[in-house]
Amino acid sequence: MWTISTGRQTLESAWQSKIDEVIALSKALYGLTSDDDGKAGNGRARASGRLRARTERAYDELAAIEDAIARIDDEMYGMCECCDRAMADEWLADKPEVQYCPDCSLHLAVSQ
Repeated sequence: MWTISTGRQTLESAWQSKIDEVIALSKALYGLTSDDDGKAGNGRARASGRLRARTERAYDELAAIEDAIARIDDEMYGMCECCDRAMADEWLADKPEVQYCPDCSLHLAVSQ
């Protein structure tokens, strides 16, 4: 059974893993870009761009996890931020940092 306590534990574990990933990616990015001369066709520059995108995505994922933890603290966890309805336990268990219910997630994805 999915509970707020389970959600917090899952999110805190995910937060630690994501922090480790962000640190590793940031270190790798710094290592790649510190010697990069920025010339077109430079393999290191292409790798650096991919690494930069991965690092930015990891930061975004970390922020989503932190937002979910804040919603637990504010007693708003599990409520859709769009329609304010409670989200199903199965939906939260699949992706605990989710902000929107399945219907609103679909609607937002279609409108973007």
